[in-house]
Amino acid sequence: MAKKNESPELPINRELALGRLKSSVTRLNKTHELLEKYNDILEDQLCKGVIEKVNQREQDGMLHYIPHHAVVTPQKTTTKVRVVYDASAKTKSTNNSLNECLFGGPVLLQDLCWLLMRFRMHPIAIMADIDKAFLQIGLQRNQRDVTRFLWIKDKDNPSVNSDNIQE
Repeated sequence: MAKKNESPELPINRELALGRLKSSVTRLNKTHELLEKYNDILEDQLCKGVIEKVNQREQDGMLHYIPHHAVVTPQKTTTKVRVVYDASAKTKSTNNSLNECLFGGPVLLQDLCWLLMRFRMHPIAIMADIDKAFLQIGLQRNQRDVTRFLWIKDKDNPSVNSDNIQE
């Protein structure tokens, strides 16, 4: 496996994240119920400690923002609205994205065909829904600032201006 650059060049892309935030809020606000649900998801993550509010002026290490948007699936019974973070976003084609700066780990998924065959071998199958397991990842303090994102402070006044934005 090729060794990644120890100090990758990652641009401060706040303007890109801000532009994506404006379009997301505009789209979500067309149906205020969607904006409410999206905000509730972020508030729930904040309460559970999955995300945290940060001061814009404070940073520990590199600074980078991850744009995000809603994926709405009305036919689903459980999660109709999801927050999707775009770590592949680039400010220019010559700049790195966050995904391009991450180390790739080993492939942990076994051969899918063999898994399906083994699943069908027994008369009883057990499935489990692990509640948002991928949100249980911890980051070192000096690497958290490359995963910042923007959101509005007041969902009832969904204007995207400097007074109504939080990180």
